[in-house]
Amino acid sequence: MKNTDINVLFVAAESAPWMKVGGLGDVIGSLPLALDNLGESVAVMLPRYGNLDPDAMGWQCCWSASNASDTTLLGAELLLQQRVSAIWQTELKGASNTVPVYFLDFPHTFGTWPGPYQAGSFDAERAAYCDFCFAVLPALSLLHLRVETLHLHDWHTALLAKLLPEAREAGDPDTLPKQSILTIHNVGYQGPAWPENILAQGIRYADWITAVSPRYAAEIQTPEGGAGLDGLLRSRQDTVIGIVNGIDTVLVNPATDMFLARRYDNNTYLEGKAACKQALCGETGLPYRPELPLMGMVSRLVDQKGIDLLIGALSIWENQPIPFAQWVILGTGDPYFEAALRELAARHPESIAFYGGFHLAMAQQIYAGSDVFLMPSRYEPCGLSQLMAMRYGSLPLVRATGGLCDTVVDWQQFPEEATGFWFAEPSPSALFRAMQQVTTCYDHQQPAWQQAVVRAMVQDFSWQHSARAYQRLYRNQRQESGVR
Repeated sequence: MKNTDINVLFVAAESAPWMKVGGLGDVIGSLPLALDNLGESVAVMLPRYGNLDPDAMGWQCCWSASNASDTTLLGAELLLQQRVSAIWQTELKGASNTVPVYFLDFPHTFGTWPGPYQAGSFDAERAAYCDFCFAVLPALSLLHLRVETLHLHDWHTALLAKLLPEAREAGDPDTLPKQSILTIHNVGYQGPAWPENILAQGIRYADWITAVSPRYAAEIQTPEGGAGLDGLLRSRQDTVIGIVNGIDTVLVNPATDMFLARRYDNNTYLEGKAACKQALCGETGLPYRPELPLMGMVSRLVDQKGIDLLIGALSIWENQPIPFAQWVILGTGDPYFEAALRELAARHPESIAFYGGFHLAMAQQIYAGSDVFLMPSRYEPCGLSQLMAMRYGSLPLVRATGGLCDTVVDWQQFPEEATGFWFAEPSPSALFRAMQQVTTCYDHQQPAWQQAVVRAMVQDFSWQHSARAYQRLYRNQRQESGVR
């Protein structure tokens, strides 16, 4: 069988639309399609989880252990050792293109999980993802795929960065990928650490390491942001770069969003956002107060997202003599945070609305109906919510960290270029003061506010922008691969 040449193979633990836990799933579901649009030959490889039924989804079986015609192949032998029963093929579908996706079927491990990260113990989870890594290179042999670059994501696939040079030394280097890139989406998640840190192995052996924003690439090389791996990352600093994630600007579009009371663009946002704000107030039970800024939040309710800062800031606000804003909060997570937000909303139904859980329609209405979008994160590798909020004309109020700094231009420092607001200190009082400053701008600088809204709405945070940065990295790697 003739080999199929692939420029880049994405190897990951999750991908939209099949299984998505967080931002990683969005990246794997969107970036390959954007790269394909730029002319890169791309494919994706994932484990098959038990909630995915290949027959029901119409996937093609492109290799089966029970029907293997030549089990003397090194790849088949290794796959059988790792208990892979089949390899399935389907496609990521874009608006005008598709990318092949391969699922490796481990019936006794991943095949029993209802989704990613469900092993029930650290040791079982580690073993499963190690098995997946060991099976990827043999799978390429069985599928007759000649891959130039392995693009690995987070700790789940980081071991492949170490396995690749070992395989090239032991086998035919012409049939194996020439280099690897490891993208760190969140350095705080490193997988089970015993007997060795898998993410550290990936950092040590990958040809390049990327983080999901330039600021985060710098932060993970510090003791405060590196989660114990800062020294190793500093030793590789010449190969660490940051590339901001993107959003699907076809789906994330207030001009076509079917959940909105009135659709709008950057030319019609004044009437559109006013209608959406009034509808959001009606939906949540808040009185419609166009003279007050409505501050929205859609978030996981966890420490990282600074929920304690928001609760503390709202507690300070309770002692103020007059209202200066309204708040709509949607999220789920820590039961303590959920209870505290419910209590605040119950005490101040005219000012605070809280919805537990996640509701897509409500999330979109908050992006469109809010004037300000809150992201007081303690750390944020990239963040997507602020990108979506700007697309909908809601100015983000963010803590100055990670990708939030790389994507939001601060009103105080750069008033002529502003697309939102920063605050620095991770404290309730700092967030409260920032909300007061935002309200002052909303009250007294409406012409400048409206200009900032338009600037925010027309920012280019499409995946095409991110894909071009990755394409430059891939091409530079190809030029250097003869040297490395």
